[in-house]
Amino acid sequence: MKFRFCGDQEPPAWLLAEIPVISMLVRSLFLLKSQNRTAALQQKLDEMDRKALVVSIKWIILHAAKYNVEAMVLATELPQLGLPADSAKAIATVYHDNQTSLRRYLAANNMKLGHRIKSVESEIEYVFGTRHAPTLKTANVELTFYHDKMLESTNLTMDIDTFRILHQELRQARKLMDLSLN
Repeated sequence: MKFRFCGDQEPPAWLLAEIPVISMLVRSLFLLKSQNRTAALQQKLDEMDRKALVVSIKWIILHAAKYNVEAMVLATELPQLGLPADSAKAIATVYHDNQTSLRRYLAANNMKLGHRIKSVESEIEYVFGTRHAPTLKTANVELTFYHDKMLESTNLTMDIDTFRILHQELRQARKLMDLSLN
């Protein structure tokens, strides 16, 4: 199933795996808060659960802002993933209240690598099977971006399918940029 806050793609598998944890944590939070047992709440949430909760909600909110999703759409999509409706509404409310500032933040801080790139190298690695997966046939693409100082570089590695999607999206973005300049 595809979701607008994921850029009309399927959500990442790690997020789907975290939804039951988030749901359990939210239920525990409401139960313990209603009983005024915040100390018990701190004990109930171990560090990994807290990190999973923060990373998941941050990813959801930032991607909703990235794709300029309306809060109502977000509030309807999150329960489809298995998040309780009241939790989805709370996340959507926070998102709605901060959507403009989030969009400004993303516009100011994302894609800052471009003006510093001096050259790009690419390498394709083919994998035709391993001992544990003998029928595996895949390719990985590694891009290396060299910055102003040739001593600094940024590596980006992805599978061939992800690279094809990235390439297609970059071509579409280039067309849009060319149209806006004309």
